[in-house]
Amino acid sequence: MKSLFGGQIDDAIRAADAGRAIYRADVHHATGFLYGNHDPGVCALSLQALALAFRGDSQAAVTQLHEAIALAERLGHGVSLAQPLTQLPWAHQINGDPPAALREAEQALTLEERVAHPQFFAIAHAMRGWALASTGRDEEGVAELERALADELRASTIWAAMIGTLLAEVHLRQGRPEAARAPLDQVQSLIASMPAYYYQPEIYRVKAEWLHMAGRQAEARRLLIASVRTAHQHGSRALAIRSALGLARSDSSDHEADLKLLRDLCHQLPVDNDTDYAREARALISGTPD
Repeated sequence: MKSLFGGQIDDAIRAADAGRAIYRADVHHATGFLYGNHDPGVCALSLQALALAFRGDSQAAVTQLHEAIALAERLGHGVSLAQPLTQLPWAHQINGDPPAALREAEQALTLEERVAHPQFFAIAHAMRGWALASTGRDEEGVAELERALADELRASTIWAAMIGTLLAEVHLRQGRPEAARAPLDQVQSLIASMPAYYYQPEIYRVKAEWLHMAGRQAEARRLLIASVRTAHQHGSRALAIRSALGLARSDSSDHEADLKLLRDLCHQLPVDNDTDYAREARALISGTPD
């Protein structure tokens, strides 16, 4: 977990591999009270799946979360089940699939009355809010994201800053830069003491969008470049491509270099990556020379 949320994607995947290699449900499930009262094998599968999604292994991430759900169901442990159920819609959000995120978030939330874990369920509420706003139900989506942010602030700054970033982006998408400013400022305060943060590339990207709407194009471009650089350092191809798309869409004298950057990043994706960011990137670079 420390590697993943500290922006060390490949290290997180390797650490999860090491943990999964020695995990035995009959031995290690009883140690769950040491890990937030959820099973360490389920946790390793779930967090590794999120790391895979950030790395661009979109299909593998979803498949692995279903494996984590199946393991938790076999164990018959509610909190362990809540973790992959609530993180599956997050993987769909990273992949840019609002209908799937909405479906899986609502499925996860059917467990909320039976399992007490505000941190996990705030994630499901956040992904439901993002999906609602992304499918035309803006008012409901904002309300759900605001609820999720309030719940998560009582449990974890690590995930609260991510939710605040999603909320700010929804406001920007709906043409409300003034409303986006407050969550952006709150996010910055939440992460100020963190030496590294897995969602920093998205914070840069959303702040760049806010600067762009304010007419501060040069500053916006600098933040997008910083976002791509940071995502590359983290090993987060998904987030690098999202920011590279922002560069490639802009009317810049560096347009050809921006397209080359986008093309190079896309070439690093698995062939089965059919996410929204991969489709948009391929559409932008189609017809340009390799």
